[in-house]
Amino acid sequence: MEILVDAKEWEVLSSYAIIDYAVSNGFKSIIKINKTKSGNLYDKSSDGLLILTSEYGKENFHLTNKKNILTMAGMLAHFHNCTEGFIQPQGIKTKVYWGKRAEKYRMLTSKLEKFKSEIKDKENLTPFEEYVMPYIDELLVRAKNSQKVFKSKEYLKLLEESMKKREVCINSASSSTAVVRCGKPLIVKVFDMGYNLCIEDLALLIKHSIEDSKDKNVYKDILKRYRSIRKVDSNLDKIIKAYVSFPYYSLKTIKKYMECKKDDEFYIDKLKRAYSLEKISNIMEADNS
Repeated sequence: MEILVDAKEWEVLSSYAIIDYAVSNGFKSIIKINKTKSGNLYDKSSDGLLILTSEYGKENFHLTNKKNILTMAGMLAHFHNCTEGFIQPQGIKTKVYWGKRAEKYRMLTSKLEKFKSEIKDKENLTPFEEYVMPYIDELLVRAKNSQKVFKSKEYLKLLEESMKKREVCINSASSSTAVVRCGKPLIVKVFDMGYNLCIEDLALLIKHSIEDSKDKNVYKDILKRYRSIRKVDSNLDKIIKAYVSFPYYSLKTIKKYMECKKDDEFYIDKLKRAYSLEKISNIMEADNS
Protein backbone atom coordinates (compact mmCIF):
# COMPACT_ATOMS: atom_id res chain seq x y z
CA MET A 1 0.00 0.00 0.00
CA GLU A 2 1.06 3.59 -0.60
CA ILE A 3 1.06 5.91 2.41
CA LEU A 4 1.75 9.60 2.95
CA VAL A 5 4.58 10.14 5.43
CA ASP A 6 5.67 13.09 7.52
CA ALA A 7 9.33 12.85 6.58
CA LYS A 8 11.97 14.52 4.46
CA GLU A 9 13.62 12.77 1.52
CA TRP A 10 16.88 12.15 3.41
CA GLU A 11 14.94 10.72 6.37
CA VAL A 12 13.28 8.15 4.09
CA LEU A 13 16.67 7.15 2.67
CA SER A 14 18.20 6.89 6.14
CA SER A 15 15.31 4.82 7.51
CA TYR A 16 15.45 2.51 4.50
CA ALA A 17 19.17 1.87 5.12
CA ILE A 18 18.65 1.13 8.83
CA ILE A 19 15.63 -1.12 8.16
CA ASP A 20 17.56 -3.00 5.47
CA TYR A 21 20.47 -3.53 7.89
CA ALA A 22 18.16 -4.69 10.70
CA VAL A 23 16.28 -7.11 8.44
CA SER A 24 19.54 -8.53 7.05
CA ASN A 25 20.51 -9.34 10.64
CA GLY A 26 17.24 -11.15 11.37
CA PHE A 27 14.86 -8.44 12.61
CA LYS A 28 11.42 -8.79 11.00
CA SER A 29 9.03 -6.76 13.17
CA ILE A 30 9.27 -3.52 11.21
CA ILE A 31 7.69 -2.08 8.07
CA LYS A 32 9.72 -2.31 4.90
CA ILE A 33 10.02 0.56 2.46
CA ASN A 34 9.66 -0.83 -1.05
CA LYS A 35 10.55 0.79 -4.34
CA THR A 36 7.69 2.52 -6.14
CA LYS A 37 6.75 2.03 -9.80
CA SER A 38 9.17 4.81 -10.67
CA GLY A 39 11.98 2.80 -9.10
CA ASN A 40 12.46 5.23 -6.23
CA LEU A 41 11.98 4.78 -2.48
CA TYR A 42 9.35 7.53 -2.48
CA ASP A 43 7.15 9.52 -4.81
CA LYS A 44 6.38 13.19 -4.39
CA SER A 45 2.86 14.57 -4.13
CA SER A 46 1.43 18.01 -3.39
CA ASP A 47 0.84 16.82 0.19
CA GLY A 48 4.30 15.38 0.79
CA LEU A 49 6.17 12.12 0.23
CA LEU A 50 4.53 8.79 -0.53
CA ILE A 51 6.19 5.47 0.30
CA LEU A 52 5.22 1.96 -0.72
CA THR A 53 4.96 -0.66 2.01
CA SER A 54 3.07 -3.86 2.84
CA GLU A 55 -0.47 -3.74 4.24
CA TYR A 56 -0.70 -3.37 8.00
CA GLY A 57 -3.44 -2.65 10.50
CA LYS A 58 -4.17 0.67 12.19
CA GLU A 59 -4.67 -0.63 15.73
CA ASN A 60 -1.86 0.62 17.98
CA PHE A 61 0.08 -1.91 20.04
CA HIS A 62 -0.92 -0.47 23.41
CA LEU A 63 1.32 -0.68 26.48
CA THR A 64 -1.54 -1.09 28.93
CA ASN A 65 -1.00 -4.73 29.92
CA LYS A 66 2.04 -6.71 30.99
CA LYS A 67 1.92 -9.14 28.05
CA ASN A 68 2.18 -6.34 25.48
CA ILE A 69 4.79 -4.49 27.52
CA LEU A 70 7.08 -7.53 27.79
CA THR A 71 6.58 -8.35 24.10
CA MET A 72 7.66 -4.82 23.23
CA ALA A 73 10.66 -5.05 25.59
CA GLY A 74 11.85 -8.23 23.89
CA MET A 75 11.32 -6.76 20.43
CA LEU A 76 13.24 -3.61 21.38
CA ALA A 77 16.21 -5.64 22.64
CA HIS A 78 16.21 -7.68 19.42
CA PHE A 79 16.10 -4.49 17.33
CA HIS A 80 19.06 -3.06 19.23
CA ASN A 81 21.05 -6.26 18.69
CA CYS A 82 20.26 -6.30 14.97
CA THR A 83 21.11 -2.64 14.32
CA GLU A 84 24.27 -2.29 16.42
CA GLY A 85 27.28 -1.55 14.23
CA PHE A 86 25.27 0.10 11.45
CA ILE A 87 27.44 2.24 9.16
CA GLN A 88 25.56 4.82 7.15
CA PRO A 89 26.01 4.24 3.40
CA GLN A 90 27.97 6.82 1.47
CA GLY A 91 25.82 9.81 0.56
CA ILE A 92 23.16 9.05 3.19
CA LYS A 93 22.76 11.14 6.33
CA THR A 94 21.78 9.41 9.58
CA LYS A 95 20.31 11.19 12.60
CA VAL A 96 22.59 11.46 15.63
CA TYR A 97 21.00 11.83 19.08
CA TRP A 98 23.83 11.06 21.52
CA GLY A 99 23.52 13.39 24.53
CA LYS A 100 20.70 15.46 23.03
CA ARG A 101 17.95 14.29 25.38
CA ALA A 102 20.10 15.01 28.44
CA GLU A 103 20.77 18.50 27.05
CA LYS A 104 17.06 19.03 26.41
CA TYR A 105 16.35 18.05 30.01
CA ARG A 106 19.05 20.45 31.23
CA MET A 107 17.43 23.33 29.35
CA LEU A 108 13.98 22.48 30.74
CA THR A 109 15.42 22.42 34.26
CA SER A 110 16.92 25.88 33.70
CA LYS A 111 13.55 27.12 32.43
CA LEU A 112 11.84 25.85 35.57
CA GLU A 113 14.42 27.61 37.75
CA LYS A 114 13.77 30.82 35.82
CA PHE A 115 10.01 30.39 36.21
CA LYS A 116 10.38 29.93 39.97
CA SER A 117 12.53 33.05 40.18
CA GLU A 118 9.98 35.07 38.20
CA ILE A 119 6.98 34.23 40.36
CA LYS A 120 8.41 33.77 43.87
CA ASP A 121 7.94 37.45 44.85
CA LYS A 122 5.20 38.29 42.38
CA GLU A 123 2.13 39.84 44.01
CA ASN A 124 -0.59 38.99 41.49
CA LEU A 125 -0.11 35.47 40.20
CA THR A 126 -1.98 34.22 37.16
CA PRO A 127 -4.24 31.17 37.72
CA PHE A 128 -1.59 28.90 36.15
CA GLU A 129 1.24 30.34 38.25
CA GLU A 130 -0.88 29.94 41.37
CA TYR A 131 -1.62 26.33 40.45
CA VAL A 132 2.06 25.48 39.83
CA MET A 133 3.46 27.07 43.02
CA PRO A 134 2.95 24.04 45.34
CA TYR A 135 4.68 21.71 42.86
CA ILE A 136 7.70 23.74 41.76
CA ASP A 137 10.16 22.62 44.44
CA GLU A 138 9.26 18.96 44.04
CA LEU A 139 9.63 19.15 40.25
CA LEU A 140 12.97 20.93 40.61
CA VAL A 141 14.31 18.28 42.99
CA ARG A 142 13.34 15.52 40.57
CA ALA A 143 14.81 17.35 37.59
CA LYS A 144 18.08 18.13 39.39
CA ASN A 145 18.45 14.56 40.66
CA SER A 146 18.32 13.38 37.05
CA GLN A 147 20.77 16.10 36.00
CA LYS A 148 23.32 14.86 38.54
CA VAL A 149 23.25 11.46 36.86
CA PHE A 150 23.64 12.95 33.37
CA LYS A 151 26.78 14.78 34.55
CA SER A 152 28.31 11.65 36.07
CA LYS A 153 31.40 9.80 34.84
CA GLU A 154 29.25 6.69 34.38
CA TYR A 155 26.96 8.49 31.95
CA LEU A 156 29.84 9.99 29.95
CA LYS A 157 31.50 6.56 29.75
CA LEU A 158 28.22 5.06 28.54
CA LEU A 159 28.00 7.68 25.77
CA GLU A 160 31.54 6.88 24.66
CA GLU A 161 30.88 3.13 24.58
CA SER A 162 27.63 3.63 22.64
CA MET A 163 29.45 5.68 20.01
CA LYS A 164 32.12 2.99 19.64
CA LYS A 165 29.46 0.30 19.21
CA ARG A 166 27.43 2.54 16.84
CA GLU A 167 24.18 1.81 18.66
CA VAL A 168 20.96 2.61 16.80
CA CYS A 169 17.63 3.50 18.44
CA ILE A 170 14.03 3.84 17.35
CA ASN A 171 13.89 6.92 19.58
CA SER A 172 10.25 6.14 20.23
CA ALA A 173 8.85 3.55 22.59
CA SER A 174 5.20 4.36 23.24
CA SER A 175 1.80 2.96 22.29
CA SER A 176 2.08 4.70 18.89
CA THR A 177 5.44 3.16 17.98
CA ALA A 178 3.98 -0.08 16.67
CA VAL A 179 0.70 -1.47 15.33
CA VAL A 180 -0.82 -4.91 15.78
CA ARG A 181 -0.16 -7.40 13.00
CA CYS A 182 -1.14 -11.02 13.58
CA GLY A 183 -1.29 -10.30 17.30
CA LYS A 184 2.29 -9.06 17.40
CA PRO A 185 3.84 -5.58 17.25
CA LEU A 186 5.08 -4.16 13.95
CA ILE A 187 7.18 -1.00 14.22
CA VAL A 188 5.75 1.72 11.98
CA LYS A 189 7.31 4.82 13.55
CA VAL A 190 10.61 4.65 11.70
CA PHE A 191 11.63 8.16 10.67
CA ASP A 192 13.20 9.14 14.00
CA MET A 193 15.63 6.22 13.97
CA GLY A 194 19.28 7.11 14.40
CA TYR A 195 22.43 6.74 16.48
CA ASN A 196 21.77 6.94 20.21
CA LEU A 197 22.11 5.22 23.58
CA CYS A 198 20.05 2.03 23.52
CA ILE A 199 19.11 2.53 27.15
CA GLU A 200 17.27 5.72 26.11
CA ASP A 201 14.86 3.59 24.07
CA LEU A 202 14.60 1.23 27.03
CA ALA A 203 13.94 4.12 29.43
CA LEU A 204 11.25 5.56 27.13
CA LEU A 205 9.56 2.16 27.05
CA ILE A 206 9.67 1.92 30.85
CA LYS A 207 8.31 5.46 31.31
CA HIS A 208 5.42 5.01 28.87
CA SER A 209 4.63 1.51 30.16
CA ILE A 210 4.43 2.67 33.79
CA GLU A 211 2.25 5.63 32.84
CA ASP A 212 -0.02 3.69 30.46
CA SER A 213 -0.46 0.65 32.73
CA LYS A 214 -0.41 2.68 36.00
CA ASP A 215 1.91 -0.02 37.35
CA LYS A 216 5.32 1.04 38.66
CA ASN A 217 6.31 -2.61 39.14
CA VAL A 218 6.64 -3.24 35.39
CA TYR A 219 10.06 -1.54 35.62
CA LYS A 220 11.75 -4.70 36.91
CA ASP A 221 9.79 -6.94 34.53
CA ILE A 222 10.85 -4.90 31.50
CA LEU A 223 14.51 -4.93 32.55
CA LYS A 224 14.43 -8.69 33.12
CA ARG A 225 12.87 -9.34 29.70
CA TYR A 226 15.21 -6.93 27.90
CA ARG A 227 18.28 -8.37 29.66
CA SER A 228 17.30 -11.89 28.63
CA ILE A 229 18.03 -10.82 25.02
CA ARG A 230 20.54 -7.96 25.29
CA LYS A 231 23.13 -7.35 27.99
CA VAL A 232 22.60 -4.32 30.22
CA ASP A 233 24.98 -3.89 33.16
CA SER A 234 23.26 -3.58 36.53
CA ASN A 235 25.26 -0.43 37.30
CA LEU A 236 23.29 1.34 34.55
CA ASP A 237 20.03 1.13 36.52
CA LYS A 238 20.64 4.58 38.02
CA ILE A 239 20.95 6.14 34.55
CA ILE A 240 17.78 4.41 33.34
CA LYS A 241 15.90 5.66 36.41
CA ALA A 242 17.14 9.21 35.78
CA TYR A 243 15.60 9.16 32.29
CA VAL A 244 12.33 7.59 33.44
CA SER A 245 11.88 9.84 36.46
CA PHE A 246 12.60 13.17 34.80
CA PRO A 247 9.25 15.07 34.74
CA TYR A 248 9.58 15.91 31.05
CA TYR A 249 5.94 16.57 30.15
CA SER A 250 5.31 18.64 33.28
CA LEU A 251 8.32 20.86 32.61
CA LYS A 252 7.52 21.07 28.91
CA THR A 253 4.00 22.30 29.76
CA ILE A 254 5.42 24.99 32.07
CA LYS A 255 7.87 26.06 29.35
CA LYS A 256 5.04 26.33 26.80
CA TYR A 257 3.03 28.49 29.21
CA MET A 258 6.04 30.76 29.80
CA GLU A 259 6.21 31.40 26.06
CA CYS A 260 2.59 32.57 25.72
CA LYS A 261 1.37 33.57 29.24
CA LYS A 262 -2.27 32.94 28.29
CA ASP A 263 -4.86 30.14 28.09
CA ASP A 264 -4.37 29.42 31.79
CA GLU A 265 -7.15 26.85 32.10
CA PHE A 266 -5.83 24.91 29.10
CA TYR A 267 -2.32 24.70 30.58
CA ILE A 268 -3.61 23.93 34.07
CA ASP A 269 -5.53 20.97 32.68
CA LYS A 270 -2.51 19.85 30.65
CA LEU A 271 -0.21 20.08 33.67
CA LYS A 272 -2.67 18.18 35.86
CA ARG A 273 -2.60 15.23 33.46
CA ALA A 274 1.17 15.33 32.98
CA TYR A 275 1.95 15.65 36.68
CA SER A 276 -0.38 12.82 37.75
CA LEU A 277 1.19 10.44 35.21
CA GLU A 278 4.76 11.45 35.97
CA LYS A 279 4.12 11.05 39.68
CA ILE A 280 3.64 7.35 38.91
CA SER A 281 6.81 7.09 36.83
CA ASN A 282 9.06 8.67 39.48
CA ILE A 283 11.12 5.54 40.16
CA MET A 284 14.03 7.47 41.70
CA GLU A 285 11.73 8.18 44.65
CA ALA A 286 12.96 5.19 46.64
CA ASP A 287 16.58 6.13 46.01
CA ASN A 288 16.06 9.66 47.32
CA SER A 289 14.02 8.89 50.43
